[in-house]
Amino acid sequence: MRLRLVISIFPLVAATLAMAAPAPAPAVSFARDVAPILRERCTGCHDGRKAKGKYRLDSFEWLRKPGGSGEAPVVPGDPVKSPLHRLLLAADPDDRMPKDADPLPAAQIERIGRWIREGAAFDGPDPKASLDSLRGPTVHPVPPSRYPRPVPVAGLAFRPGGAEIASGGYHEVLVHDAVRGTLSRRITNIAERVAALAWSPDGARLAVAGGTPGRDGEVVLVDAAGGTNRAVLASSGDLFLAVAFAPGGGRLLAGGTDNAVSCFDVATGKRAWFLAHHADWVTGIAWNAAGDRFATSSRDRTARVCDGTTGEAVASFTEHGAAVLCVAFAPDGKQAWTGGRDARLRAWDAANSDTRQNLDGFDADVSRVAMVDGRVVAGAANGRIRRFAASDPKETATLCGSGSPITALAVDEASKAFAVGTHDGRVRIWKPDAAEPSIEFPTAP
Repeated sequence: MRLRLVISIFPLVAATLAMAAPAPAPAVSFARDVAPILRERCTGCHDGRKAKGKYRLDSFEWLRKPGGSGEAPVVPGDPVKSPLHRLLLAADPDDRMPKDADPLPAAQIERIGRWIREGAAFDGPDPKASLDSLRGPTVHPVPPSRYPRPVPVAGLAFRPGGAEIASGGYHEVLVHDAVRGTLSRRITNIAERVAALAWSPDGARLAVAGGTPGRDGEVVLVDAAGGTNRAVLASSGDLFLAVAFAPGGGRLLAGGTDNAVSCFDVATGKRAWFLAHHADWVTGIAWNAAGDRFATSSRDRTARVCDGTTGEAVASFTEHGAAVLCVAFAPDGKQAWTGGRDARLRAWDAANSDTRQNLDGFDADVSRVAMVDGRVVAGAANGRIRRFAASDPKETATLCGSGSPITALAVDEASKAFAVGTHDGRVRIWKPDAAEPSIEFPTAP
């Protein structure tokens, strides 16, 4: 009887133990589990710009190729023989990766080791594609219904016609009535910081550039009504800082901390070309009126004029001697205006880079410059704005703001108005010839 009872109970016990036993852990995914670690902690020193040790890992194809040592970075099945994993555990800080940074958390190192032990397989669509392209669609956090305080306004743009103005918020774009200053709508699912905004010439779409410093960046196109139609044109491991539509609206330029300028076909969303023009961040981009040239400013102390179709450099200006923070074309396209950390605004020939004008007296970084109705408007880090005719810089009007640094500048060709955004989270709009702003409002909901 006892034997029969034991025999009858055994299947039930076995089944219970089987149910209680933990399921085997799923295989480590390169795209989901490994690529994000490499993108955030490694590509800053091992991408196409730097490639320290002559080694790149900004795509799976590059990751598998030997660097300067000639040793295979990954030996499938053996983490100990794989420098990619072994150098993460090096006891000597001079050998350990990431170089001159905190070591990776143990859980991340183990994840990479497991991936190698399991065969170091690639599960993405294209081994030649950048690690950034493996992110998949990003869903950003919902912004707070009300802000405890305003955030600095880094992105600012009039919708063509001047009736609305968009400003960057926290994980959103805030669209305001430009006459009343009231909030019209909120476009969400946006990166944490908005660094630059640009409306398409027909006002139907808004380009948003930004990201989270040191972690990620993106350029997206959203529809003007509510932002529900969202197309990601580019993503990276750090901020995008500048974006500009060509006059016809068919092309879009973007630049940022990757030191490069990318050109996108707006209709298809495809990147037409990518050129690393500068040795440091691209801080500003501007098109000429004809759309056959564009200009860039950079933290590498230079500004450039480039061919609008190919992106190839036509002229380079090197006279600032400090980071160049902003750029604009004169109405005739024959000269460019740039400002920077030398507290000067300079005009120079767009064909041969010869200096035309040097304007002093800003007493602070010249952070933003734009052209409207034949006049130059420039804002500085001390909160002051200077406005003058491009043909006669001697006749200058100095418009004083609140003293908060000017962090954004927008113009509207139809109404000839201009607006500034400030570090304290406010927008001020000036009508043509006005000495005082027609309206001032905080951007925070």
